[in-house]
Amino acid sequence: MTRVERPGVPAASQNEASVKLNAAAESDVHGFSLDPNKSVGHLLREALRAMVRELETRIDPYDITVGQFFIMRELWVADGLTQRELSDRMSLFENSTTAALAEMEKRGFIERRRSDEDRRKIHVFLSAKGKRIRKALIEHAVAVHRIGLAGLSENQIDSLRDTLRLIRRNMRTDANATRP
Repeated sequence: MTRVERPGVPAASQNEASVKLNAAAESDVHGFSLDPNKSVGHLLREALRAMVRELETRIDPYDITVGQFFIMRELWVADGLTQRELSDRMSLFENSTTAALAEMEKRGFIERRRSDEDRRKIHVFLSAKGKRIRKALIEHAVAVHRIGLAGLSENQIDSLRDTLRLIRRNMRTDANATRP
C-alpha cells in the first residue's frame, strides 16, 4: 500500500487512518466481510449447519446419522456401488467411508459383498431395513428443505442451485490448480 504523507497530521494519526481504511477495505471484498451477516462463506456455513441440525433431529429416531443418511441417499439412487465409488461420489476419504459403512452394517442398514469379478472390490447394498426407512427419511429431508427454502420461488431455488454449483466448481478448479 502506498502511504501518502499529509502535512500537519501526526504520523500516528495517519497510521490509524490507514489501518481503518485497510480494515474497511478487507471487510467487504467480493463476498467476504468481517460482518458475518454480509460474508457469503459465513452465511453458507450457517445455513448448512442449521439444515443439518434440523435433519439430525428428525432422523435421530431411526438410529442413523446425517453422514449415514448421505450414504443411503447415494445407494437409493444406485444400489450396489463399490466403497470407492461411494467415496468418490461423496468426496470422502475411503477410510471415512469404510468406517461409516461398518457402523451402518452393524446397525443392519446395509450389506457389503465382495465382487465375484474382482475380489478387491466391495459392493454396498441396502438391506431390507435400509430400504424400509427410505420413504420416511426422504420425507424428513424434504421437510427440512421446505423450512430452509421457505419464501423462495422455484426460480430462486433454481438460481440458488446454479450459484452453489458454480461455487463448488470454482472451488474444485482452484483447489486442483493450487495443490502440489
